[in-house]
Amino acid sequence: MEALLEVRRLKVGYNVEGGTLWAVDDVSFSVDKGEIVGIVGESGCGKTTLGLSFLRLLPPGSKLEGELLFDGRDIVKLSEEEIRALRGKEIAMVFQDPMTSLNPVLKIKEHFLETIRTHLALSEEEALKMASEVLGSVGIPPQKLEAYPFELSGGQRQRVMIALALVLKPKLIVADEPTTSLDVVVQAGVLDLIRRLREEFGLTIVLITHDLGVVAQVADRVMVMYAGKVVEIAFTEEFFSAPLHPYSKALLFSVPNLDLEDFDLHSLEGSPPDLLNPPKGCRFYPRCFEAMDICSFKEPEVFRISKSRFVRCWKYYG
Repeated sequence: MEALLEVRRLKVGYNVEGGTLWAVDDVSFSVDKGEIVGIVGESGCGKTTLGLSFLRLLPPGSKLEGELLFDGRDIVKLSEEEIRALRGKEIAMVFQDPMTSLNPVLKIKEHFLETIRTHLALSEEEALKMASEVLGSVGIPPQKLEAYPFELSGGQRQRVMIALALVLKPKLIVADEPTTSLDVVVQAGVLDLIRRLREEFGLTIVLITHDLGVVAQVADRVMVMYAGKVVEIAFTEEFFSAPLHPYSKALLFSVPNLDLEDFDLHSLEGSPPDLLNPPKGCRFYPRCFEAMDICSFKEPEVFRISKSRFVRCWKYYG
């Protein structure tokens, strides 16, 4: 497979009182064309910051280091004009909450007109025709273009957000918690839509979520983040059948499983570390149930277990 996105030793830092908080710290991975990669982890682990960095949608004064190679171009080095031309047209994002992401005083059609005409020299009629077609592909009647966001259900708003991301036929879509706050029936519909659109449009998707069930249903590979670091990368099936990193195991053990009669639900004790003053060794060490002495003073490297599987844990050294 050919990589569309290659992330190399990426660091994203925020200037806060007391120093620089590295929300993403030395992250490396790749996303192949036509692939869905699910990024999971607790709130605050750096998932959303990582996704925003692909479009350079970071707060003023943020620090961005390393390489973000998208289709051969380093996003880190692009000018503001170049990155604006890239956003929406080649890389699009589905944001977490469609009610706050959509402007409540603008009709749906106005959102599409702004998105389309920013990048394409089209008339309003031509742009609305494009909008109608893409809305139809996500199951929304074209007449909803005249509606305001508050006139749509949560599921319809989410489909509008997906349609806005799709309308310019980008090469990469970053979907940040696309099923948050949706009931299970609507959530299932959105996941079915993502699978269908991937097949129809050949989409490449980075799916950011805390919901392991979502990842299990749609992702080809799973990337687990903890305290700004990637701790495991694996194909979805092998991740769920045999997780390697202690944090990955803890995540899976904390999800109810009604299919296993003898399954015991576990909670993960403690809290993620302060990223202004992270532990000297492994960042998961204070909460780890498999910790060794070396974990307390030396940060583990990323070890390659197989061609497609990586884990950041001293258990797999050598």
